[in-house]
Amino acid sequence: MRLWLSMALLFLNVVGSNAQNYPSRPIKLIAGFPAGGVSDSVARILAEAMQARVGQPVFVENKPGGSGILSTQEVVRAQPDGYTLLIGGFGGQLIPPLVIANYPVDITRDLTILPGIAEFMNVLTINRKLPVSSVSELVRYGKENPGKLTFGSAGVGTSNYLSAVLFMQKTGVQMTHVPYRGGFGPTTDLLSGSIDVVFENVPIMMGQKGSDALMMLAVTGRNRSDQFPEIPTMQEAGIGDYTLASWVSVFGPPGMPLELTKQISDTIVAATRDASVQEKLKKIGFTPLERGHQEFTTFFLEERARWKAVIDKAGIKAQ
Repeated sequence: MRLWLSMALLFLNVVGSNAQNYPSRPIKLIAGFPAGGVSDSVARILAEAMQARVGQPVFVENKPGGSGILSTQEVVRAQPDGYTLLIGGFGGQLIPPLVIANYPVDITRDLTILPGIAEFMNVLTINRKLPVSSVSELVRYGKENPGKLTFGSAGVGTSNYLSAVLFMQKTGVQMTHVPYRGGFGPTTDLLSGSIDVVFENVPIMMGQKGSDALMMLAVTGRNRSDQFPEIPTMQEAGIGDYTLASWVSVFGPPGMPLELTKQISDTIVAATRDASVQEKLKKIGFTPLERGHQEFTTFFLEERARWKAVIDKAGIKAQ
């Protein structure tokens, strides 16, 4: 009994000492998306802000591939010492386990959920050739012409695909999906009139402000977008209980000590509350998040349950 107590006290002392001395060397943020994209920009904004607070180098290492599985598994295998963290989010850790059969990671068991950094919403955008000028008119047109409307997305399980699925479930409108391999493909074809509808990311649509070929009808967020304050939300446009926001967040390896988890969480939240960080995030189309570790864990679980219901109802499976 005494030996057990001595070992337990030694462990607690080591954990406490490690947390007090953290960090004493560089911190690596592994990102499951390519360098140069908007999510990568968010990761680098966070890395810079964290570095200024912790006094050690914080760098981003991009490891895209496998719908986020490669980067996720690397962090699952890492030591729970706070020096290897994962930058992921909606498209990497929330949705893939819901649409990919035999997904190899149980996110809530195999990772430590840390705070969210920022989120972006999508914009319901149509080609102006369509004879509609509002969400209600689009719904009416879609019901009068079932299956005629086409919508583009970056692929099954992406936020713009799920935005359209949720729209169809909430309204009863049926649209035909035209998949693309990410990037600007859907918006390019929307501009040319090859497809009718895209629920495109705000960061991408910021480059289409003032376009004569497109009309933005509504945003998918709970509140209006800072970047498009004149555009109503889907709920304001008459689609009740409709919200979608894609987010970028941080995860740690499993088994991180609570004291260390809180310390890293507090650092991330302080970074996202910094005025200069918020300005940088808004400039690239994101809205800063200020949810700590516990609040974001609750949010993650609620989002997973909500989107599981949508995905199961639609029978969505990744190819």
